[in-house]
Amino acid sequence: MTEVRICSVQDNNCLVDQYCPSLQTTNLQCQTCSKTIREHYGCNCVDFKMIKNCLKCQNGRCVECINQYSLQPNGTCFKCVLDCLRCDKTQCFECIDGYNLNLWTNQCGFPCETNADCKYYNIGYCNKCLKICEFCDQQCTQCSTKEFCTNCYVGTTLFNGICTKQCINRVVDHYCLNGTLAQCDENITSQCYCNEVQNCRTCNESKNGCASCMPNFVMVENDRCTQCESGFELVGKICSPVEDLNPICPIPSNDTIVFNILLGTLVALCIIWGMLDIILYKKIKIKSSEEFVILNKQKLSNT
Repeated sequence: MTEVRICSVQDNNCLVDQYCPSLQTTNLQCQTCSKTIREHYGCNCVDFKMIKNCLKCQNGRCVECINQYSLQPNGTCFKCVLDCLRCDKTQCFECIDGYNLNLWTNQCGFPCETNADCKYYNIGYCNKCLKICEFCDQQCTQCSTKEFCTNCYVGTTLFNGICTKQCINRVVDHYCLNGTLAQCDENITSQCYCNEVQNCRTCNESKNGCASCMPNFVMVENDRCTQCESGFELVGKICSPVEDLNPICPIPSNDTIVFNILLGTLVALCIIWGMLDIILYKKIKIKSSEEFVILNKQKLSNT
């Protein structure tokens, strides 16, 4: 019958291949190392000594870590990048449930099919190739692609997908040029102020409507620019490129794929070599001890 052993965070009284489920002063019964080991706990690879986040031991060393940790050559467990399930020290191979792996950045993120999915998470836009939500450029709070903003931070104004510095005051037939008022013309970089009428590039003669529209807008009636031109759709108050749900996606180069394979193989070999060194060392030590005993016996028999 297996001896029942009691442990606490101050007193790891557990034997090899057991772990202490207590991280507090509470005394609990030692448990056999299994898949139930959680983060910050760990299996004892020798009596009374835990290896943090270790799942399985062999010959006094950790040989397997819990999920979201990778085994290092020195027998310790290394934390994977955020939301990664399986990894080595440099690369994530699989994300936890509910996340997708970004093959380019080697990070895990929210899965998506359209930009609307990312809006739910309040994160940027959907990278259709990787099917993962990515953050917008630093200057904007919302975007339809990495480069095309649909909403800006306070203190900036939006023009054709770009956020620029906002002016404090507004003057009819003027626009804001990097925080300074300028006369409206066909080359404006923010919408022209035409008495509260939106999306004007230039004002009409009465200054209460548009003579021409902002990029990607078309005029419909009454000098108002309220619809988007072909290939664009209204997102908030601007015309954004129609979302391409089936883009032509680049693939990682052969060099990148080969590098990742070689890197993973090298790490695995290092771990195996480390284990073989320990086994070989123990065998040599045992053999040396046996030879020493035989030699002593021979000496005794000769005397």
